[in-house]
Amino acid sequence: MTEDSFTEVRQVVTEKVNRFLQNVFNEYETDLTAQAALYSLLGGGKRLRPLLTMIIGEMLSVPEDILIPFAGSIEMIHTYSLIHDDLPCMDDDSIRRGRATCHVEYDEATALLAGDALLNRAYEILFEECISGSKEKGKAASYIARCSGIGGMIGGQSEDIHAMIHSISPESLYSLHKKKTGALISASILVPHILKGEYSRSEETRDFLFSFAEHLGLSFQIKDDLLDYSSTTSLMGKTVGKDEKAGKATFVTVFGLQKARSLYDMEMKAVYHALNGLARLGYNTVLITDLTDVIHEREN
Repeated sequence: MTEDSFTEVRQVVTEKVNRFLQNVFNEYETDLTAQAALYSLLGGGKRLRPLLTMIIGEMLSVPEDILIPFAGSIEMIHTYSLIHDDLPCMDDDSIRRGRATCHVEYDEATALLAGDALLNRAYEILFEECISGSKEKGKAASYIARCSGIGGMIGGQSEDIHAMIHSISPESLYSLHKKKTGALISASILVPHILKGEYSRSEETRDFLFSFAEHLGLSFQIKDDLLDYSSTTSLMGKTVGKDEKAGKATFVTVFGLQKARSLYDMEMKAVYHALNGLARLGYNTVLITDLTDVIHEREN
């Protein structure tokens, strides 16, 4: 597939997901908390997680109308985590996606509630899918909850708050980011397989998808840490260099710049190995490989 062809596919998929997201608070359009939630939800971003869900789903022949509520809910959960991550009690950031963070644009209390509203609305959407759908939808919703909870994203964030350079082992750093960054990426990739109803039957496919998800999540975090070291706030759309100044543990501060680059290359090699495995099983991996290339080559 040519670069232009993939760009067109990406744009079409992103527009469909955005249309879904634009309507999630229709009943509450005059509510300040809903407005703050939409400010962050619709304020740019790569839409990486819903793109992964939609493109993996297309590869597995899962109908688009089944995928979109799950893809949208994952993006809502991701956005709520960013709102809370930026709060003064957490990372205390003033810039996100190239503009003022939610608590700066509104206020801290409204931002806290906006994040809560996004999380609860996401689960409301998932519950509606469970009630009206198959047991596979219930399993997919449960997997998203597990990946975003204390055993996944929230647990990883909790560990990250207290992770200082001199008090964390390399193994703990990996474990932390498998949860904080990797878990929701894992949900984005494995949910389509669960919805397909083949999660417990097609072990080879599941294993390759799981490997792809795990290594993509780690490579994404390592790349973020590398960019935080070498990029600029204007290019990244968020404040750079804060973790190093605060003595926080990152792949660069723990391993050093050259080793972090080597670890990134190793993770990306494993990512493409998993994709090659899926291709050997007969799946059309052109789109997901193109998306992986975009993630690999990103500069923000």
